[in-house]
Amino acid sequence: MDKLPQGRIVVMTTEVVAAEVVTAEAKTSKADPRQSGRERLNVWDRILRFAVVVVGGSGLFFVVFGTTTATLFKWLVYGADVNPIAGSEALDYTKFVYGVLGAVMFGWSLALWCLVVGPLRQRERWAWRAVGISIAGWFAVDTFLSIVSGFGENAILNSAFAVLFGLPLFGMRNEVRVATNDSPRG
Repeated sequence: MDKLPQGRIVVMTTEVVAAEVVTAEAKTSKADPRQSGRERLNVWDRILRFAVVVVGGSGLFFVVFGTTTATLFKWLVYGADVNPIAGSEALDYTKFVYGVLGAVMFGWSLALWCLVVGPLRQRERWAWRAVGISIAGWFAVDTFLSIVSGFGENAILNSAFAVLFGLPLFGMRNEVRVATNDSPRG
């Protein structure tokens, strides 16, 4: 026994311990999405990413295709046979308003995207709240305005978007990390 090299035993022990640590880390990161950003997205993350892309894509569509946007909303709100927008000046202004709306939607979608793929993906509570409050604020104001202005069709469209965002936010509520400092790191 005295002739057995001790360095060799230490190296073998270190290799075995290192292998066990790597195995334990791999098991932990698969079970907890906050451990690493490389594992597969779950259904809530996929739906949120899709919703953000739809909002951003719609915004760009409004900017690039103002006439088509005005026609689609005219059809949605008034029906195919009614044309409340008369004259080229009124149509140009309507396209401008849809363009501004589209630019705001696109900008909002970029901010949402940064939250959804970053801190919300890591299930940070402040990001979950930021996305949820943002969606709830938009929904409340836009839907109220739509109803009091007599454009209930837009309120129905808003409800579809609220469900598209609200369902995954509700679904991940139990995964959101409770932290002692609930603000973003700066």
